[in-house]
Amino acid sequence: MRLAVLIVLGVAVLVGAVASYYHYHAWRENRYDDFIVEAANDHQVDPALVKALYKAQQDLGFSDTDSKGLLLVPPRVANAYLQAKGRTSWRYICPNRHFRNHDGNKPEQFTSDKRGRCNVPGCGQPLVEELLDPATNIEVVCWSLSEARRAVEETGARHSPEELRRLLVIAYRWGFPTRRTPITLTPDQKTFLDYIEKVYPQYLDYFSKRARRARRNK
Repeated sequence: MRLAVLIVLGVAVLVGAVASYYHYHAWRENRYDDFIVEAANDHQVDPALVKALYKAQQDLGFSDTDSKGLLLVPPRVANAYLQAKGRTSWRYICPNRHFRNHDGNKPEQFTSDKRGRCNVPGCGQPLVEELLDPATNIEVVCWSLSEARRAVEETGARHSPEELRRLLVIAYRWGFPTRRTPITLTPDQKTFLDYIEKVYPQYLDYFSKRARRARRNK
């Protein structure tokens, strides 16, 4: 009898551990999806491409010491975004997102222009640079992809969907290729692009299902 009880308890603990693992894995995988969907819709870019870009950087360990944040925004892109918004620097915000509806064009919605701690009563969290905030980081990436797509459209060149995705990622990650400044990809960069194409279909299906659920719930 005692052995049976121990077996049942052991199975229950094992099932709970497995369920907790998969719950944590799902949370970790999808925790930024709301930010991705919001920014992608605002800039009319493909959320599946943004998620595939994020996944490739996480899984392949792509690194750039000069890039910042969740999606490793290159300095070139960060500076272009600031210039487009009529700004010269990044501000500092609370990681608890007390200023949830912050707008880069409205400085008064940010906690501070300098490092410090959140002045919201009961918080006191150290402020982080705005570009390190996941929502802001994703916003900058979607803006950059949108600008790259506009530049491609202005050339009048026709591309297959796969070619266009690769070109947008190249433009964001390494700079927009032109006849004067062609981009010669390294083997690691080619691997990075190939990985994005590998995972892209599953995210396309995922965000399509998510959009259908959202329409049904309205």
